[in-house]
Amino acid sequence: MFVNSQRKSNKGGSNMQKKLAEKKFVVFDADGTLFDTMTGYSETFSDLVYRYFSIDRDIARRFYFATAGTNLDKQFRELLKQEGKSFNNSDIVKLYEEFFAISETLSANLFDDVKPLLDCLKEKSFKMFITSGTKGNILYRRLEETGIGKYFTMFLGSDDIPKGVAHIGIFSEMIDVSFQNFASQGCFIGDGPGDMQLACSANMLAIGLTRTVSEDALKQAGANIVISSLNNLI
Repeated sequence: MFVNSQRKSNKGGSNMQKKLAEKKFVVFDADGTLFDTMTGYSETFSDLVYRYFSIDRDIARRFYFATAGTNLDKQFRELLKQEGKSFNNSDIVKLYEEFFAISETLSANLFDDVKPLLDCLKEKSFKMFITSGTKGNILYRRLEETGIGKYFTMFLGSDDIPKGVAHIGIFSEMIDVSFQNFASQGCFIGDGPGDMQLACSANMLAIGLTRTVSEDALKQAGANIVISSLNNLI
């Protein structure tokens, strides 16, 4: 596992490989990492803020990708503030609920490199988890439809407890491991700057995947390793 994880630019590649090989737990982001949903999500996001607040769609798309991995309600709030729009909590709730009502109708195919990595991790007896900003019922259905739910010890959407460090704490409690040990023995794989910030906040090894944003954006957000495909970890 993780044999080819270092990049050519990584001068400490052998040390990094050793760190990876010692890990026991892997936490995945869902959208943009496992599921090919980010294009549809960005279009939905930009259409909603254009319709209700007349925010330019291109500005909204760029903002959505630049803040990928951040909870959706925060993304709406921050964009509206950035664009100088007046809003209240009910506006955010309306945008949030309509976004997920639309997202339920969108396709959510697995990326081709997902299942090979999951098979590899399972063979190596890694425990796998998912933290997602998507609602739990939507995430559950996608896991069932794609047949990958069986790989995961636990997955959490952002219904009652938003995606964040609290999810990592729940995962650690689930398997009766201290938060500190879970974090030190785990890595986080995600495609957005928000994912890397979450991993850093939890003191986990942050692996950034360049499906959504650039290598530089992931590194600036705290990524320890940046890969272009999950196949790089096999």
